[in-house]
Amino acid sequence: MPKSQLFSIALFSLILLPFTVLAEPGQNNSKSAEQTRQWLELQKSGHAASPNQQTLPGPAAAHIYDRYLNSFTHPIPEYFSEVEANPFNNSR
Repeated sequence: MPKSQLFSIALFSLILLPFTVLAEPGQNNSKSAEQTRQWLELQKSGHAASPNQQTLPGPAAAHIYDRYLNSFTHPIPEYFSEVEANPFNNSR
C-alpha cells in the first residue's frame, strides 16, 4: 500500500475518532459513567458533607464580597480571547 494512501487512511481515522465516543444520553453503562453518577448523587444528597460549618474569617469574606461587587464595574466582553486572559502566554 502506498504511503500516501496509508497517510490518508490514518488522517481519516483521526478525523472520525471523536465521533466514536458520542452516544445517546442514558445509553452509556460503562463503569466510569456509573461511578460519575454515584459521585454526583453523593454530592447532591449531602450525605458525605462535613458536620462542621465551613466559614471564612470576616476579612476574607469581606474581600471576596468586594471582589464580587467590583466584577460588575467591567462590561462583559462580547468575545473571550485566551491570549488576553493568559498572563503566561509569551506569544504577544
